[in-house]
Amino acid sequence: MKKFICVLAAVSLLFGVASCGNRGNDLSKAKKVSEDETWWNDSITKITADEINGELNEPSYQLLTKCCAADEDSFVVSFMVMSQNIRNNEILRHYSYKGELLGQVNIGAFFGYKEDYYATNAVYKKNDSYYALLRHVDEEQERQVYTIYEIDFKEGKLKNPVTFELPSDVNKQAEINTMVEAGGKTVCQFDYFDKNWQAVRGICVIDGDKHKTVYPDFGNDVKLEYISNLSSSGDAATFIAAVNENGLEKTLFCTLDVNTYDITSVKSDHSIMDANFVEGCGVFDISDWRTVAKIDPSTGGRNTLVDLSDTFISGQYVLGTQIAWASDDKVVLLAEDYALCGTPATNIILLEKAKTNPNAGKAVLTIASLDEMTNQEYCAVNDFNRNSDKFFIKTDYKYYDMANEGWKSQEGSDEYDHGIITSFEADTATVLMSDIREGKGPDLVIYSNEYGQLNNTDYLVDLTKRIASEKRLNSGEYMSFVTQPNGRDGNHYRLNYGFMFDGCIVKSDLIGEGAAGLTFGQYEQIINESYGGVNVLPKDGSLRMKTLFTCSDYMSFDKSGKISLNNDGFRAMADYMASIPDNAKFDNLIDDKVDPVSCYVRNFSSYIYAYSQVYSDYSIVGLPSSDGHAETISGRGIGITSCCVLQDAAWSFVMKMMSPEVQSMSDMYDPVLLIAQKDYFKSFVSTYNAGVKAAGEGKMFPEKAVDAYIGQISDAVVVPDVDSSILVIMNEEMPAYYEGQKSFDEVCFIIENRVNLMLSERG
Repeated sequence: MKKFICVLAAVSLLFGVASCGNRGNDLSKAKKVSEDETWWNDSITKITADEINGELNEPSYQLLTKCCAADEDSFVVSFMVMSQNIRNNEILRHYSYKGELLGQVNIGAFFGYKEDYYATNAVYKKNDSYYALLRHVDEEQERQVYTIYEIDFKEGKLKNPVTFELPSDVNKQAEINTMVEAGGKTVCQFDYFDKNWQAVRGICVIDGDKHKTVYPDFGNDVKLEYISNLSSSGDAATFIAAVNENGLEKTLFCTLDVNTYDITSVKSDHSIMDANFVEGCGVFDISDWRTVAKIDPSTGGRNTLVDLSDTFISGQYVLGTQIAWASDDKVVLLAEDYALCGTPATNIILLEKAKTNPNAGKAVLTIASLDEMTNQEYCAVNDFNRNSDKFFIKTDYKYYDMANEGWKSQEGSDEYDHGIITSFEADTATVLMSDIREGKGPDLVIYSNEYGQLNNTDYLVDLTKRIASEKRLNSGEYMSFVTQPNGRDGNHYRLNYGFMFDGCIVKSDLIGEGAAGLTFGQYEQIINESYGGVNVLPKDGSLRMKTLFTCSDYMSFDKSGKISLNNDGFRAMADYMASIPDNAKFDNLIDDKVDPVSCYVRNFSSYIYAYSQVYSDYSIVGLPSSDGHAETISGRGIGITSCCVLQDAAWSFVMKMMSPEVQSMSDMYDPVLLIAQKDYFKSFVSTYNAGVKAAGEGKMFPEKAVDAYIGQISDAVVVPDVDSSILVIMNEEMPAYYEGQKSFDEVCFIIENRVNLMLSERG
């Protein structure tokens, strides 16, 4: 075990700054972090899979963790290790919140790795001792045997076993899921299937020779789906119930009085997966991944306890996070590292409220994203903040939240209307542009090629000179598109540090040798002759048009800046969209088979999972277009806003995203630094193959697929960014042509007039 301090080389903060000196930093206008701003110091202990595997002398392919029996100073972490040869492979470890290992019990080793299966169903603390409820599968008698052991962490063993059975009025097939001590009584939660195979869930309160079995009943129209988070709170046991009321899924926070056996409950909008009852502390959740909040079980209200922006771990740990302990001045999390492949490390994160803010006096930069920020981006921000002695980056969620309303407004729908989503995104960009002009926008903006309206010196700084002055950017170490301008005016507004590709993956013998892409006619021929007429483009018409339009350059501008769409390329796209019948069949992407053509793969990880075994038989080519050009690059990058008064500091962060340390991080977007790209792809394959070997099943990824993928995307082309507001207008006007209500020329005329008026009003 080793202490983990999220620190990348401090020199990376200076990467690219030397050429700019201190010009562009007006500290007199910058906001400073004040001493009295809330801050939470962190202590992080990383526990790797290799460390746990070392206890078993056996490689694992999966590691499941759970925290339990927490008190003010320590807790127990259960590591359930999935390996090929060892059946009883659970390890219980007792940790202080500072990460000190206070003792452990290897369950498998204790029982001698016998064939009989032992599993820990519950760990709890009574007085000053720890206990474990173990389930033993007696295969000879075909029954489950439950035994309570006292845990001796110092000696590494279990002792004083006591057989435990549920009272006779409980179905003999019932399985005990968890157990706690509340009000001096033993409380256990169980479930079983009745003769009609309906799940029955109950709670048993045991006091010596007496017992009471309770089956939670929340009304005739309410079906109990499952129970979780059984905890103790004084003379009560608390739990969370997931219920279905007249077809609607709801969450109930419940309290069971262990003396009267009465259950009180309150409905909440929070997910049962996010809430945690912390014994002696209350109910907490981390559902938005930005805050740790305390929930009032009587009202369901949510009050922020920790804003994770007031830490050095903001947004960094979003998978498998459990709240182990929470109070007004101390919060403990058990969280996994982000990983697209392999077994992630587990982190014990202790957050303690600071008396003064250690960042006091630093000049503040704000960063905003129009899409959800990635783990890589959060890690880079956190590391910048840890290591910079002059600047501090704060994340502004305003614009992402606005854009995300397009998705949230359709929650529960069978299919999303991407026209609505694009409209929300365009409106968000308009608000961002207005804020920048008024001098109240962020300093840095993360965005992609769907927000071309930002590529204007009214909103973003032209980075052309800065990029040209960076020797490393121009040394051939990065993909060539990185240094290509993304503005239609020839300026460079966004430095891309990651990318996906947009294209089709087609069985090679269905296309001509050396073909870079597909024309609309060639695409139709392939899907009709080789895929039963199934269309692999998006089913939603708005998304389908957006996909085709953003991957080709169908717009032109005259000298006065007016747009024109009336060209052969756009006409070909419009004609293809109009030709798709209402009853067309679309690929549902659910099956695991490799289809003769697809277009849902956009990065290395999805490519290697889908095509690793057949990579030599398939080619990556461009999406259907009028000229059959190659696949296109969809870059993700960052721009500096025109209202930023700390442009040199902002540039240092932009260049940090290009550093080898950040480029090597696991992320959905492929790296643009060539050496980091290849190393990351090889590491991905190696990590996956190690898991396959440990599991003893599955097919390994061939290493040659890495070079095949890199070679396949080497001919990718770059098209200009698209203004999402133009897409909104097209979504409103193009259906008139598809449905035969207006001619192509009429629709183009209307779209061009509306777009040109919008551009004129922008100034």
